[in-house]
Amino acid sequence: MISRRALLAAGAVCSTAFVTNARAEGFPDHPIRMIVPFAAGGPVDVMARLVAQLLSGVLGQPVVNENRGGASGGIGSKIVASAAPDGATLLCGNISSLVIQPITTNSRDFDLFKSFVPVARLSQNVEVLAVAPNFPASTVRELIA
Repeated sequence: MISRRALLAAGAVCSTAFVTNARAEGFPDHPIRMIVPFAAGGPVDVMARLVAQLLSGVLGQPVVNENRGGASGGIGSKIVASAAPDGATLLCGNISSLVIQPITTNSRDFDLFKSFVPVARLSQNVEVLAVAPNFPASTVRELIA
């Protein structure tokens, strides 16, 4: 069975097929790099691999995933921020690399808002807080108390 995540990724990539006439002639004329700022095998990497495969078919160029983990996504983000702004280097980031890491550290040497332009939301994850059924708390307030 195809997961909802895979369907969303396919839909996002396939929607680019409708705007192929609007893109610049000859783009892309070389392989696309998709930087994944986390280790291979994690949720961001899996999504990036699915998207890269579909995007490669739409663009007619290889889309190569590069895992550049470290610093909660900061290392990979810096690589993309430093790349030429030619559309050939993409960042497959998440809330950790694009929101939490910039807020919690002062060590970044690029401006998040000037370095990146959002292209597509690939997935939306839901976070869940759970306890054992016999635990006395049934709300967050009770858990904290």
